[in-house]
Amino acid sequence: MPPRLLAALSLIGAMALTGANVAFGKAIAVAIPVYIFVLFRFVVASLALAPWRAASQGRSSSQMSRGEWRDLALMALLGMVGFTVLMLQGLKRTAAADAGIITATLPAVVAALGVLFAGDRLSRLQTFAVGLAVAGLLLVQTTSATGGSATLVGCLLVAGAVLCEASFVILGKRLAPPYRPLLAGAPVPTWPASCMAIPLALARCATATMLRSVTLDM
Repeated sequence: MPPRLLAALSLIGAMALTGANVAFGKAIAVAIPVYIFVLFRFVVASLALAPWRAASQGRSSSQMSRGEWRDLALMALLGMVGFTVLMLQGLKRTAAADAGIITATLPAVVAALGVLFAGDRLSRLQTFAVGLAVAGLLLVQTTSATGGSATLVGCLLVAGAVLCEASFVILGKRLAPPYRPLLAGAPVPTWPASCMAIPLALARCATATMLRSVTLDM
């Protein structure tokens, strides 16, 4: 299969999985505390992906420079923890359909960040596509404003999640040439993401305990 076609199919599959996050995330946000789920997600992912890390070939994480480790930590913070928290918190406050439309702007946001931070250049057609995505996002936000402040906040949180995921793509692009996707894309960042999720889960448990104590005292 030609590399360009394989890349296009891989990106289509990645966007399909991102879209599926919205549908599953809506159900999860209603049933499970967000920060507890975030910790559970990354701990399970770290354990499940550990064999992939061991089997990956090419340069290993021990060969990463300080700058590469910084990019990896930012990928974990923004693209994993940030994306998951903002998406689930947004889905608690807005409809899955609105969240799905906002999430669909991800390619345009990636293109815009590529121009700002990676020195990319957009063709006229790509610029037009980015403009359409921005117009669609503004339309959804305007409609959400009429649905109440909670809905508007939810859409803004989902938009923040998209920005985090776009940052993950840009940072991953810088690590992709020397490191294989099975190393830089999933197994290695999940461990820092798990560590970052622990304080959030502990804070959620502490808050719940305090609220329960106050309720009993009353």
